[in-house]
Amino acid sequence: MRRLVLLVGLAACSRERSSPAGALDCDAIPMDASHPDAAAIDALVTARVSEGLPGLMLTIDRPGIGAYHGAAGFADLGAGTPIAPCQLTRAGSINKTVTAAVVLQLVDEGVLGLDDPIAAHLPPDVVRGVPNADLATIRQALQHASGIPNWIWSLGFQTASLDDLERVWTADELLDFARRQPPAFEPGADVDYSNTNALLLGLLLENVTGEPLATLYDERVFAPIGLRTTRFAASEPVPDDLIRGYVDLRNNGQLLDGTRFNGWDVHADGGLLSDPAELTVLMRAMMDGTLVPPSLLEDVRGVRAPSTVDPEFFPIEYGLGVFRMETSTGTWWFHSGDAIGYWATALVREEDGVAVSWAVNGNYGTLDASVSSRSAWEDVLDLVGPP
Repeated sequence: MRRLVLLVGLAACSRERSSPAGALDCDAIPMDASHPDAAAIDALVTARVSEGLPGLMLTIDRPGIGAYHGAAGFADLGAGTPIAPCQLTRAGSINKTVTAAVVLQLVDEGVLGLDDPIAAHLPPDVVRGVPNADLATIRQALQHASGIPNWIWSLGFQTASLDDLERVWTADELLDFARRQPPAFEPGADVDYSNTNALLLGLLLENVTGEPLATLYDERVFAPIGLRTTRFAASEPVPDDLIRGYVDLRNNGQLLDGTRFNGWDVHADGGLLSDPAELTVLMRAMMDGTLVPPSLLEDVRGVRAPSTVDPEFFPIEYGLGVFRMETSTGTWWFHSGDAIGYWATALVREEDGVAVSWAVNGNYGTLDASVSSRSAWEDVLDLVGPP
């Protein structure tokens, strides 16, 4: 593997929180080398950057102890700007968890029913021609059990996207790529990840509330749990404080700046901007009854296993807006997000509420072994240890 040779910039911070919903200002938090995870986090992020990652942020938050936020590498390779522990990055599809939280709140309020057809809450021209969209329910869309094809796997989209990586795509343009594909299966027959599910749910939310997604997310998710960095990319896809993202597009170790290559990541199926510190708050709030009414948590946790298993990763099961996996370090609820030049994940452990998140401003090609492979996950989870 050809490696990018860098000087490693290392920064870290730690703080105890009285509430998992507390807002976080990393700049105001001094480093605390006494935190039990401090040395291990610092060593891991430094090692990963020495392998070629542009930058890495990692947070581990233990109830009763507090969180430690480590970082190494660079937020901007060209300028030589070191990365800080809580800088704004793309969290992509973790936005599906945010979308699910808003949907479930509206279910609790009686505006929606989990077993309502999604088509009952959408204009006919939106679902027109999208396989299974006239039959699938809200529950099935949340759980990826709809069989609605994934627009991102369309060869037409991939070709068009590569022709203009900075193009900003409308929701209907993305739905057109789903319309050209066959259904994955009959609704309810299986589970299989599809961005189109959340894309449609976002349009549904705007239709039934009359509010833009950014407003719904702010008022129902981000503000109630005290998130200050986290935002939705639709109104400003590339904000000034976003760290730069790099991609090994040709699988040769040569990194290309992909910061502006995500013009499709501005809808409900993606488009989350956040940092690992706040992602741990978000995922814990999703699973502890803070964001989702406790009466609906049983539905969220009602998982299904896919018929096809990825042999190179942990076996995962699909809940509503989240996934579950069993590991040697316990049972984890999580969601990950992938964008061109960025990758992030956020997890919370069922047994004790430990929350973990890491984010990288580089991916694909030679980088992925250090970013999102099973061994990369195991290194972090082994650091956390068993419950």
